[in-house]
Amino acid sequence: MPEEGICLDKITLQRCLVPTGQGQPQLITQTCAAPRVCAKVGGGEARCFLDPSLCEPGSSRCLSPDTRGTCNEAGQQVPSPCPGCKDSAIGPTCQTTSTTSLSGALNYEVRVPNEQLQDWGSTKYLASAQGLLVVSWHRSGSSYEPVDSAILDPEGAYTVQIASPPDPEDVLLFYTIRPSSDGKSASFAVANPQVSSGEQDAEQFLVEGQGESLWSWSASVADVLQSPGGKLTVTEEIGSGAIYLFDYLRYAYEYTEYLAGKPGKSLVAWMRPNTSWSCGACYLGWTTREMGGLTFDSQILIPATLQDESFWSAPVHAHELGHWVMDSYGTSPNEGGPHSVVCPTYPGQAWSEGWATGFSSLARASSIYYDKQQGSFFWFDIAPAGQSDQKPWPNPVESGGLYQQMSENEVAGILWELAVKPAQAQEYLGTSKFLLDALRSVQMNDPPFARGYQRHSWALVPGSCDKFDVAIHPQSAPMLADYLDALVCSGVPASVISGALKAGQPPGAGYPYDPTTPLCP
Repeated sequence: MPEEGICLDKITLQRCLVPTGQGQPQLITQTCAAPRVCAKVGGGEARCFLDPSLCEPGSSRCLSPDTRGTCNEAGQQVPSPCPGCKDSAIGPTCQTTSTTSLSGALNYEVRVPNEQLQDWGSTKYLASAQGLLVVSWHRSGSSYEPVDSAILDPEGAYTVQIASPPDPEDVLLFYTIRPSSDGKSASFAVANPQVSSGEQDAEQFLVEGQGESLWSWSASVADVLQSPGGKLTVTEEIGSGAIYLFDYLRYAYEYTEYLAGKPGKSLVAWMRPNTSWSCGACYLGWTTREMGGLTFDSQILIPATLQDESFWSAPVHAHELGHWVMDSYGTSPNEGGPHSVVCPTYPGQAWSEGWATGFSSLARASSIYYDKQQGSFFWFDIAPAGQSDQKPWPNPVESGGLYQQMSENEVAGILWELAVKPAQAQEYLGTSKFLLDALRSVQMNDPPFARGYQRHSWALVPGSCDKFDVAIHPQSAPMLADYLDALVCSGVPASVISGALKAGQPPGAGYPYDPTTPLCP
C-alpha cells in the first residue's frame, strides 16, 4: 500500500493506518459519506474529499449580513433569515432580539506533579481559560437561538451580546474549539467521544466514529450577572482537564503557525473520563468523519482513566502535538507500533518518537518528562547526565553506523542539546525556529530521502525488546541523519552538531554522524 493510500473506486478509500503510541499498523477500508468522494488532494494523499462547490452537510454559515445558509444532505446551501449574522465555529449567531453586552471571565482548575515526582499533587491551581469560544443563547419559545460569540482573551475574559431583557433561562456555553481564520470552520478542538468506559479500540473509533460532542460548560446569564466580576470556574470534577488539554493545542497551534508562517493541519483531540485507548496516547493524521458540520484533518487520542488522570500530563499532550507538528510541516516515517524508551528501535520510529519527545521538552522549556500509566507514576530527564526513576536507556555506539537501532530518548536528547546549549541556538523552540525550519526543508519532505532508509515494520515480543516478523518496505522514509543533514545544509556549524551528538556520551558511544560531509540538495 503506498503511503498516501488509494481510491478503490469513487467512494472507497484504502490506506495503511499507522498510529503513533502503542497502536498497530492496519490496512483500513473506508466508505466516503455522501456527498464526499474519494480523490487524491493535489495529486497526493488519498482522502474522502468534498467538492469545493459543495458545503458540508449539517454545517451552516452566513451568506450575507442578514442571511444564514444551512447545508442539506446534497451539499447545497438552504438560505434562511438571520439578522446580524455572525459566523462562529459552531454555526452563525443571529440577533433576533434587542441586545445588551455582558462581560465576564472563566478560570479552570489544574493539578501538577508533587515535588517528589511520585504522583499528581493535591493542590489545585487556577488558570485562565484562554482561547475558548463562548456563545450566548436566548430562550425563544421551546428552543434556543444563538445571539453572539467571542473568544476568551489571555485572562479568560470576554464580552458578548445577550438578549435584553434576558430570559431567566438564557445561558452562556463555553466550548473547547477555536474557529478558523475565516470563522466558518475550526482549527482545533477537544471533543468528548460517545464511547463506553474502559479500553476502546482506537483504530475502529478513528475510522468509523461512534458519536461525539465538543467539551462544553454552561452558565446561566443570571449566575454571571450575580457573580463578582462575572468570574466563573470550571472545576476538576466537571472536566477542567479538557481545558488543560485544549490549552496545549492552542499553544502548539499558534506558536508553530507563527514560526512557520502558515497553520498546521486542523486537529481534534479526543478525551472521555474513565476511558483509555488501545494505542495508549496516540496521534493519527487521518481525516475525521463529519461531526456537526465540522471535519478535522488529524486526531489525537488521550486516555483519561480515573486511576491515572493522564490529562494532567503536559509532557504527554506536548509529545502528541510533536507528532502533529511533524505531520503538518514535515514527513512522518510511518513506523508505528509498541515501543519503550529503554528498547532500541528502528531509525524511523526512533526519529518520529524522539522528535515528539524533544518537541515536548522544547515547548515546555523542561527536559523532564512525566506521566502516570497503569497506576504507576514515572519520570525521566532527556538532558545529558539526566536522571530517571526507570531503567536507563542504552547509548548508541559509534561502531553501529547510521542505521543502527537506538532509543527514542537519544534523539530527543540531541534535539534538546541543539536547542539550548550552543551559542548559535540558545533559545527554546518557542523563540527560535531553526529546528522547525529544518523539519520543513526539502531534505525532510521530498522523497526519496538522501540517506536511503526504507520503512520497516515488525512485531515486538511482549515484555521484551525482541522483534520478529521484520519487513522492509519499498517506501523511502526520513530519519535522524536526514534531519542533521538539513541542519548542516542550512548553516548550523558542524561543531554544534558534533557537540550535541557527543554530549553526555561515554567513550565509544554516540551517534556516528559526520557533520562535515552532509548530503545537501
